[in-house]
Amino acid sequence: MIKQPIPHQPSLAGAKQEDADEDTFPGVATSEQIGDVLLDFGVDTMPACSALLRLASPVFNRMLASGMKEAQQSIIKVEVANKAEFETFYALLGPAAWGAHKVTEANVDGLLAIGGYYQVGFLLQACENLLLQLPVTGDRLVQASKHGLKKQQERCVYELARDCKKQDLIALHRSDTDMLLQVAMKKQDLFSTFAGNIREFGSSPSVGVVAAASFRPISMGGRPAGSMYWGGENTEFPPPI
Repeated sequence: MIKQPIPHQPSLAGAKQEDADEDTFPGVATSEQIGDVLLDFGVDTMPACSALLRLASPVFNRMLASGMKEAQQSIIKVEVANKAEFETFYALLGPAAWGAHKVTEANVDGLLAIGGYYQVGFLLQACENLLLQLPVTGDRLVQASKHGLKKQQERCVYELARDCKKQDLIALHRSDTDMLLQVAMKKQDLFSTFAGNIREFGSSPSVGVVAAASFRPISMGGRPAGSMYWGGENTEFPPPI
C-alpha cells in the first residue's frame, strides 16, 4: 500500500519557502525544525538554519564562527533586504532547491543585493547572466558597478556610449560619476573610430552616408541598441560597429 504524503504545512519562512518544502519527502525535518538562528529584519523575524547560511556565504560563515557575537546570541540582523526578499533567497538554499531559472526579472534586484552583500558567488553569477538579457539603463550600469559585475558593466558602458537617454545620464550623474566618465570616454572612442573610418573611405556623400548608416545603433525585438550581441552564447566584446 502506498503511503500517503503528509499534507504540507505553511512555512514560517513564508510563501517563497513553500515550493522547497513541498519537494521534501514525508518525515524529514521542516525548515522550522532545523532553524537554529533568528534573522532580525527590524520589524520582522524568521528562523533559519545556520548550516545552510554558512555553506552559501563566507560572510555568514564568519558571523557564525565560534566566538562571534552572532554565534553567541544566535541572532543575525539583516539590513540589506526585507523579510520577503530574504525568504526568496533562503528558499534557494535547501537541498536540490537551487536553479538558475528561479532568478527572474521580478526578483533579480533583491537577490543581487543579498548575493553581493553576503558574497554568494553562485547567486551573483546567475543574476549577472539574467541581467545580460535585460535592457541597458543608467541604473543598470550603477548596479553592475556596485556589485562588481564586470561583463554587465562593460556591456552597459558600451551600449550607453552608443545610445543613451537623458534619464540615463542623470542617473549616472547622481549615483556614479566614475561610470558617467567611462561612458563619455567610450563615446569619444566610438566617435574617433567613426571619424577615422570616414577619412579612410573618403568624404564623398555616398560613402559618408553608408559609413554613417553602419554606425547607427541596432535595435532587435525592442531591445536597446547593440543588445543582440550580448547574453546567451554570444558575449563578444565589443560588438562590431
